[in-house]
Amino acid sequence: MDKTNEPLRILMLEDLPSDAEQAENMLRNAGMACTTLRVDNRTNFEQALDAFKPDVVLTDYNLATYSGREALKYVRITQPQTPVIIVTGAVGDEAAVELLKLGARDYVLKSGLARLAPAIEHALSEEKAIRSRKQTEQVIRDEQHFSDMLIRSMPGIFFLLDQQGDLVKWNRNLMELSGRTAEEMASASALDFIHEEDKPLIANKIRQAFETGHASVEARMILKEDVRLYDFNGFRIETPHGPSIIGLGTDITERKQTEKELLKEKRQAQQYFDIAEVMMVVLDTKGHITLINKKGCQTLGYTEQEVIGRNWFELCIREDMRQEVQDVFHQLMAGNIKVVEYHENEVLTKSGTERTIAFHNALVGDEGVPAGIIFSGEDITERKQSEKSLKASRDLLQSVVETAPIRIFWKDKELRYLGCNNRFAQDAGLSSPDELTGKTDFDMGWKDQAELYRAADHAVMASGKPQLGFEEPQTTPNGNTIWLRTSKVPLRNADDEVIGILGLYEDITDEKRAQDSLRRLNRALLSLSACNRALVHAENEEQLWQLVCRAIVEQGQYLLAWVGYMQQDEVRSVKPMASYAVKPGYVENIQVSWADVPEGQGPIGTALRSGKTQYAQNIAHDATMHPWCKKALAYGYRASIALPLFDKGQVFGTLTIYAAEADAFNVDEIALLEEIAGDLGFGINAQRTQVAHEQHTRLLHESLEQSIQAIADTVAARDPYTSGHQRRVAELATAIAGEMGLTKDQTQGIHLAASIHDLGKIQIPAEILAKPGKLTELEYQFIKQHPQSGYDILKDVIFPWPIADIILQHHEKLDGSGYPHGLKGDAILLEARILCVADVVEAISSHRPFRPSLGLEAALAEINDKRGTLFDPAAVDACTRLFREHDYKIPN
Repeated sequence: MDKTNEPLRILMLEDLPSDAEQAENMLRNAGMACTTLRVDNRTNFEQALDAFKPDVVLTDYNLATYSGREALKYVRITQPQTPVIIVTGAVGDEAAVELLKLGARDYVLKSGLARLAPAIEHALSEEKAIRSRKQTEQVIRDEQHFSDMLIRSMPGIFFLLDQQGDLVKWNRNLMELSGRTAEEMASASALDFIHEEDKPLIANKIRQAFETGHASVEARMILKEDVRLYDFNGFRIETPHGPSIIGLGTDITERKQTEKELLKEKRQAQQYFDIAEVMMVVLDTKGHITLINKKGCQTLGYTEQEVIGRNWFELCIREDMRQEVQDVFHQLMAGNIKVVEYHENEVLTKSGTERTIAFHNALVGDEGVPAGIIFSGEDITERKQSEKSLKASRDLLQSVVETAPIRIFWKDKELRYLGCNNRFAQDAGLSSPDELTGKTDFDMGWKDQAELYRAADHAVMASGKPQLGFEEPQTTPNGNTIWLRTSKVPLRNADDEVIGILGLYEDITDEKRAQDSLRRLNRALLSLSACNRALVHAENEEQLWQLVCRAIVEQGQYLLAWVGYMQQDEVRSVKPMASYAVKPGYVENIQVSWADVPEGQGPIGTALRSGKTQYAQNIAHDATMHPWCKKALAYGYRASIALPLFDKGQVFGTLTIYAAEADAFNVDEIALLEEIAGDLGFGINAQRTQVAHEQHTRLLHESLEQSIQAIADTVAARDPYTSGHQRRVAELATAIAGEMGLTKDQTQGIHLAASIHDLGKIQIPAEILAKPGKLTELEYQFIKQHPQSGYDILKDVIFPWPIADIILQHHEKLDGSGYPHGLKGDAILLEARILCVADVVEAISSHRPFRPSLGLEAALAEINDKRGTLFDPAAVDACTRLFREHDYKIPN
C-alpha cells in the first residue's frame, strides 16, 4: 500500500524503553514522520502485528522472554510483505548472516542508529520494488494467456519458422493432424510435413517469404491419416530472435466447403526473466566508494577489495555519460539541487558489459551538511528486456490479428464487444476498432440479427465447445443483407473458466450469389441437354412427352413438369398429356382452361391465349394462381412457368414447370427453357411430319450452339473484356484449325469451345478480373481455377464435341508445366492445343486491364520461341502462316 502522505507505522519489539525512545528520536531527527508501538513479549508482539498493521518491524536480537530470531520467523510466515530490521547492541557475523538468510532486510547496531532511517527507507523501497515486479509479472502472464487463447482458438494450422525453416511454434491442430508428439514437433522442419514432390516448391516459397515479406502456395501435406492439399500463406515478421515466418495453412481438399476457413493460430513466445538483484552503495562527497554490499559486488562482478576507495563514476559509468552524471553529483553535494529519489541508468560491469539499474537515492549527512550519498540499486536489465519482449509479443499478436484474411472479434460474458481487428471495424462502419468497445449487437447495423447472433454466442459459452463454419445473414450499415461463414469458440481464463467468446467470419455473399446463378443456369442447361436427347430417341409423341417431363425433373431438379394440350370442347379445357413429379398427384383432376374465365387466368391459360411465356414467381402471393394456390403450396410448389408449344406457328399446348423456391426463374434460365420449348415444338412437328433425321440433327446442333452463345452472353454481362477476348480467340482458333486442314466438324467444335473457354471466370471476383495492377500470388491462384470451374459447369452437358475437356485443357502445356493437371504431349487434346496457341497470341497482342498491348510481333515471337516445348508445333506453324502469308487480322 502506498503511504506516501501518512506517517510510517513502526512496531518495535524492545524490552528496554530507553532504547526504543532513543531509536524513535533518531528517526524523528532524520525527518521521518512515524507512529511507533513498543512491545516486549511474544503475546503482545503477535497481537500488535495483526492489529497495528505496521509498515516495518524493528526488533532487538536478545530479549528476556523472546528473541528477534523467533519474531523474524513469525513475521515471515504471517506477514511476509512486512520488512523486518534487527536493531541490537551486538551481534556476531555468523548470527548476522543467519538473520539475513532468514529474511531480515538489514541489521543496525544500537551504537550506530544513524543508519536506522536509511535502512528503513531502503527496506520499504525494496518492498515496493518487489510488489512492482510482481505486478509486472502478472501483466505479462495475462498477456501471454490471452495470446495463447487466441492462437489455440484459431482453426486450421499455424506455425512459426526460424531462418533455417525449422519449427519454433505450432498449434494443437498441426500436432494432432500430423500425429507427432511435442518432442517430435520441436525437432521438425517445415519440409518434414510436405509431400516429397512438393518439397522444392515449399523451400522456394520460404525463401521468397523471407526476401519479399510474403508468399503463398498450395502443396500436399502428409498427415497422420492421409495426404491433404493445403493453402499456405507465410508472412515475414521481426521477433526478438530475428526474422521469422508466420505460417497459416487451410485444408482446401474439399475446396469450397473449407477453403476460406482460414484458421490463422498462433502461440506467443514465452516471457522469462530472473528476479532482479539489489545492491547498496555509499559514496563520499568526492564520489569514492566507501561501502558496498555483497549483492552490489555480485551485480558489478568485483570483489569488495577491488571497489572500496575507487571512484564510482570512473569505475562504473560509461565514458560518454560520465561527465554529465558527475556534474549532477557535485551539484547535489554542494546543496544546489535536490536529490532525485528514483532514476534508471546503465552501469558498466567488470566484464565491460552494461546493466540497467533502478536507483533509489538518499543523501548522507550531519545536520543538513551532505557527507555523501547512499543508494540502492535493483538490476532491472532482464526486466527491461522482458518489457521489450512483451512489446514484441504484443506487436506479434497484433500482426497475427491484422494479417489474417478474416474478420476477428471478441466479447465478454455479457456479450459486450471487447475488441476486433480493422477488417471487422470496417464492416461495422466504424473508423477504428476502439469505437466498438462496450457495444452489443443491438447497437450495430445488424441489430435485426442480434438475437440470432447472441443465441449462438450463448450456446458456445454454455457448451464450452466451438461452432465452426456455419453460415448466417448480416445487415450491413447501408441496409443490404450479406452472408457470412462464421466460427465461434469460447474464451477461457487461466482457471479454464469461460469468460466470453472469440469469433471469426468471412463474407461469402458473392460466392453464394455465383453458386445460385450457376445452379439455375446449370439445371436449365441439363434440362436442355436431356430434352434434346429425348428428341433424338423418342419414337412417338407420347413417349417424347414422358421422356421430356422426366428429364426436366430428374436432370433439371425441378419438382414437376407436365404437358397439356388445348381442347376444343365447350369449356376449352387443357388436357394433361404427360407428367412427372417428385411427389405425384398434383396434375390428377386439375381443372385448367384456356378460356377467359378464372380457371384460364393462370400462367397456362394466358400462355395458350397469348402465345407467350407466362410465369408465377411467387405462387403464394400471385392472384392469378388463386384456383390452384392451396394445392400447389401443399405439394411444395413456390413458382411456376408455362411455356407455349407451337406446331407450324400455332399454339397447341404448354410445357409447365414447377420449382421449390420463389423467384426461381431468372432471365437466363427463362431463355434456356424457352429454347427447350422451341426445340420440342420442332420435335413434335418432326414427329408429325416425319422430317428427315438429318435436318433434325442439324437443328439440335444449332440449339447447342445457341446454348453456348447464351453462356457466352452470360459471361459478357458480367465481364465485357472476357467476352471480347473469347470472341477474338474463337475466330483465330477457327482460322488455325482451317489452316491445319481439320475437318469441318472438328473446326466447329473448336469454335464453340473457344467461344466460352473462360466460362469458369464467372466464379472469380470481378475486382480481381478487372484489377489494373499486377495480381498477387493468391489472386493468381484464383485465376488458375477457371479451367476446372468451366469444366465443372459443362461436364454433364452432352455435346457432339468434347467441349468441357477442351476448356479444361486449354492452359495445359506440352512439357507438363501448364495447369490445372500438368498434362503432357498427346495427353492434351489437339483442339485444346490449338486453343492454347490462339489464346496466347490474342492475350499478348491485345490490351489487358493491367497493361497495354505488347503487339502482334511479340505474340508471334513468344509462340515460336516456345514451339515444341510449350506449344504444339503444327498449331504454331499454322498460326504464323496466317499472319505472315495470308495477312490475317485479329477482329476488333
